[in-house]
Amino acid sequence: MRSLGTITLFFPYIDDETRKILHNTMIEASDFSDFSERLCTIVLTTNTPILTQYLNFYFVVILAEQKLLTKIATADKIPRMMKPIFLLMRYLSEDVTASWDEMTQLLADAVEEVPNEWFVCHLYLFWRYLAAESSMYPPSDYNLHPYESVVADVQKNQDLEYLRIFLLLIESRGFTSEYEVSKAIGSMEKALELAKKYDDQLMEAHIEYIMASWIKFTDTKRAIDYGIHARKIFQGLGATNGLSLIQSLLGHIMGMRGEYDAAIEHHKQAREIAGSMLVQTITADNIIAMYFLLSGKGNDALEIVNRILESSEIPPTFIPDFERLKAWALTILGRNEEARVEFDKFRELAMKSGETKLLIQMELLEGLLEKSENNIETAASTFEKILTSFRDNPMPLYENMSLINLVDIEIEMLYPESIDIRADSSGTWMNALEDHLSKFDFPGIAAQSKLLKAKFRQKQGRQDDVQRLLDEVIAASESPSMRYLKNLIAKEFPEYILS
Repeated sequence: MRSLGTITLFFPYIDDETRKILHNTMIEASDFSDFSERLCTIVLTTNTPILTQYLNFYFVVILAEQKLLTKIATADKIPRMMKPIFLLMRYLSEDVTASWDEMTQLLADAVEEVPNEWFVCHLYLFWRYLAAESSMYPPSDYNLHPYESVVADVQKNQDLEYLRIFLLLIESRGFTSEYEVSKAIGSMEKALELAKKYDDQLMEAHIEYIMASWIKFTDTKRAIDYGIHARKIFQGLGATNGLSLIQSLLGHIMGMRGEYDAAIEHHKQAREIAGSMLVQTITADNIIAMYFLLSGKGNDALEIVNRILESSEIPPTFIPDFERLKAWALTILGRNEEARVEFDKFRELAMKSGETKLLIQMELLEGLLEKSENNIETAASTFEKILTSFRDNPMPLYENMSLINLVDIEIEMLYPESIDIRADSSGTWMNALEDHLSKFDFPGIAAQSKLLKAKFRQKQGRQDDVQRLLDEVIAASESPSMRYLKNLIAKEFPEYILS
């Protein structure tokens, strides 16, 4: 394999023996994934310097190589420098927690082994980034940490410039947790420039994946461009986990467009690529279940959700998601009392976390449940509130759901004796949905909009228009990416499917 900045950027700050080991392993390896496996074997079978062990563990973590991580842990070869990082990884997979004081002591112990200032900063900021991703501690705790002064050092010291990537990613994580998308993307763009400057290709692809995940809400083409470029890098590095993430990204874009069958297939492929990587496979199951629900297939979703919740291997961080999905599935199936029980479980977890994303999902689920319970005015108020919250930071998936439900409620509230049979629209929300669709290429959502208009036309008694609109939706359902539309038509207009 050719010289790679992801590895060589560390050369100025490591001892001669570690540099020699990394250099020779890099020359012998076919790609970065192979390099990481070879390095892991060296660390597990020979006596190596502390920085060799540290970087071995670091590379395994950023590649998300769970098998290698297990090997290192089983062989008790985790360096003291990496104990705080390892605890965070265990929290994500096993819910093993530590108090803030315990974690602070682990960091202090780790720093005692660090041979120079550069790696003190690297250790702390890498830990800080993973801690932010895990949400193990509230943000206010970090301000009290004795190593938080590292932030100021990195910002002013040019020799530490590369490490600003972590500061920018931590910053962007804060913005995304509050759904301040434009600010988050700004921070990520700066981090991307630094990754390219130092030829850290793995970090470059990772950042491009994160950026695409957020940019897709406002610029689908740019998101796909970032995703394709990141996929090319991941392929060159042999990074299987990265390839799985990109497949998921493409699935999300299809889902946002209302092409739910295509979205499900992309996530199934992501799951297949992930293989035995537990977090990735459960993430795929999570998202597949969600698209089943959006397709109106409550039983299919519930089967996945129950399998995961009954598993002893589910990482604790996923429990809120699957409790939410279970409540949603029961709602679709009309099992409202059971749905309320599951909703209360999810609400408790969402309120405890305080995360904006979970709180929005809580409100959205409550709106769906209120609608199923026929509290349609309350449900309409809930969906309108959600829609307003995305005025400055668009989230099309949630906007699509909110608008579709608001139009459905709007039609439901029209009484036959007072309806204007010549009206083109059911009202404000149907107009809002059509305006929304004029700005985006969302073929599946456009088809659902026509289905709603057919429902409105039926109330008006305009049967020719009903037939025309349903024929258009049926034609759209012939696409492999939108076959779920037949399921939605069957629920609203069973007689037309039979004809």
